[in-house]
Amino acid sequence: MIRIQTIALLLILSGCEGARNDPATEDSESAAVGEDGAYDQAVLSKFRTFLRDNEEDLQGCFGDLPPIDDDVTRVDFREGAPPLYSVDRLVIALDASGSMAGRVGGETKMAAAKAAARDFLLSAPSDTRVGLVAFGHRGNNQESGKARSCKAVETVYPIGKASPASVVASLDSFDAVGWTPLATAITTAGSSFSASDRPGAQVVYVVSDGEETCGGDPVAAARRLHKGGTRAIINIIGFDLSATDREKLQAVARAGGGEFLEAERAEQLRSLLQDESQRFNDRMQTEMFTENEKRMTRNFTLTEQMTDALSLCVEQGTDAEYLSWQQQQNALFPGGGSMMRQFESLIEARHARYEAMRDRYIAASEQAMERANSRIDAERDGMQDEYEALEQR
Repeated sequence: MIRIQTIALLLILSGCEGARNDPATEDSESAAVGEDGAYDQAVLSKFRTFLRDNEEDLQGCFGDLPPIDDDVTRVDFREGAPPLYSVDRLVIALDASGSMAGRVGGETKMAAAKAAARDFLLSAPSDTRVGLVAFGHRGNNQESGKARSCKAVETVYPIGKASPASVVASLDSFDAVGWTPLATAITTAGSSFSASDRPGAQVVYVVSDGEETCGGDPVAAARRLHKGGTRAIINIIGFDLSATDREKLQAVARAGGGEFLEAERAEQLRSLLQDESQRFNDRMQTEMFTENEKRMTRNFTLTEQMTDALSLCVEQGTDAEYLSWQQQQNALFPGGGSMMRQFESLIEARHARYEAMRDRYIAASEQAMERANSRIDAERDGMQDEYEALEQR
């Protein structure tokens, strides 16, 4: 942590020579030189009296520079170190209700969902275990088939490492025919998980084009899974939804601590799941990047706040002193003339001195912030290079 105290600041601000009580006042007096080269003592005396009665605490505008933090959050990339963005288990639950047989563009919603799910599961990080649940894939979407369909919730790909041939075979094993037992699907997906002390280490993605139709309570099911020992997150991807279904599925995602995403077309669905997959694979967007980004942002914000406050303080103080001078100049120098001009030069020199101090102070603070943030940035880039090199082994 870099913290530059006031005494160190005096060394950085080269124009603030040592420890004089009021350098701006003393330097400004050197500007009050009469035409004969001598100080006009009467003007100086009036100036000191004026400051005694009207001086603003300009020196008080200058405190410590902000506490710039140049620490770097490092990550251990040695072989066997845990992944930064660790999703241990990932289950996708596909709605196979009859409405998924409807078409969007040139294909059925079921075909689009299967294609997107296949790519999603096969692109999961190598150390993430994946699973697939189908629901509503038996019976039919008439009353005659409702009972069978509402019981049709099946883990068609048991949690494990993604195998392309097995994932494709599991997706080919069902089609869109029935009702929507969404609550049971969420519970079944959660049965693939184990107790965890890390929220988000186990994730469910539900892809559905509608609300629960089998009498279950998907909000309660999502809440139980999220708040329970697995600490799982339930994300909902709505596909070609009605307004009513959208509101209900949004509530499920909220209860499950997850996101609600929506796609109207097949290509949007694929793009959404590709983005989610990229998020899992791009592990550098994790604690290291988040913490270091926060640190750099905090450095910038503190510096900006300090410079704004300092500038305002000096501006208000010098304005107040100059206003007092304007109000009193005729009383101090009824005849005007050179003595008034000398006095005004003292005011201007004093203010110019503090404005110069302000500028050097701000420059020193900004330089300290830029040095710290550059160091953090360089360290972070080095760690990313190290990580990418290990990924390619």
